[in-house]
Amino acid sequence: AALKRLADDAAARGDFQAAVDDFRLYVEAGKEDAATLKHLADLYDRNGDTLNALLIAERGLLYAKADADHFRFPGKKGQK
Repeated sequence: AALKRLADDAAARGDFQAAVDDFRLYVEAGKEDAATLKHLADLYDRNGDTLNALLIAERGLLYAKADADHFRFPGKKGQK
C-alpha cells in the first residue's frame, strides 16, 4: 500500500515518471488486476509513453475482456 500511496502522491505533483516507477513496482508485487493495470496504463499515457500504455492496457484487457470501455483514456475523446 505504501508504493501505491507514493505513486498517487507523485501523480498529484505531476511527476508521472516517479508515479509510473512506483506503481509498476506495486503491480509487480502481485497487485495485478484490471483496475490497477488501467491505472498504470493511464500513468504511462500521462507520462507520454504511449507504447507502454498500450501494452499495459492490453494486459489489463485479459482481466476485463467483457469491459473494453474500462480502458478508455481520458483526454482521448472520440477515439475507440
